[in-house]
Amino acid sequence: RVPHVIPLYFHVEYEPKEEVLELIKQYKWDLGPKFIRQRQHKYGMPQNILNSWLPLRKSQYALFLEDDVELSPLFLEWLLFCFNGLKKFKQSGLIGCSFYTPRVNEIGPAPNAWSPPKWNPYNLLNGQPLFYFQLPCSWGALYSSDYWLPFLAYYTVRVNLGNAPDVPHSRTIEWFKSWKRHLLELMAVYGWYLIYPNMDNQYSFSTNYFEKGIHSFPDGITPDYPDNLKKYDHRFTVPLLTD
Repeated sequence: RVPHVIPLYFHVEYEPKEEVLELIKQYKWDLGPKFIRQRQHKYGMPQNILNSWLPLRKSQYALFLEDDVELSPLFLEWLLFCFNGLKKFKQSGLIGCSFYTPRVNEIGPAPNAWSPPKWNPYNLLNGQPLFYFQLPCSWGALYSSDYWLPFLAYYTVRVNLGNAPDVPHSRTIEWFKSWKRHLLELMAVYGWYLIYPNMDNQYSFSTNYFEKGIHSFPDGITPDYPDNLKKYDHRFTVPLLTD
């Protein structure tokens, strides 16, 4: 069972568009309190994520969603399945559940940092409906504080260590501004993992429209997108499970 009171947090970056802020203020949430935290100076993606959830104890759980993510109408079914699994397998290294199934291989070899190759775990795993994967997800993921708390402690130390330690042979060493890079380091060392859904054509419980922004391409570089990618990058958009 999920708690009767579920708080909802909106973490709003510095100088948001007024229509976005107004939409958040008007949003109705009947399952618990609603909090709006608007930054008074620019935080950036890593600090917004890492300061969005500071659990006070173990055995707490949080669902992370970014602003260009949409959920399947069946997302609560998956959340309840994950919630029960995280409680049951606390000591197994299961840190959370992804709602999203990757469509590209973000961590393996690639011609360059911004051209990850296509990837289909459904075919690789002969249609198994779930798989364990040592890759953090922020495009819809449920995390347990049992692992999030030690990650926050590690991150505080890790950011002052420069480029080491890195995960060998992983493209994550090129993610200079990503919080997931450092969580992946802990996952590699301790054998932690997430459960990912694995359906044909990457049908998922969340999808990401990868809207253009400062993390869509390197600083100072504006890629020449084809017309069909001007609004968002379809390579990362998977279909939502509706049935």
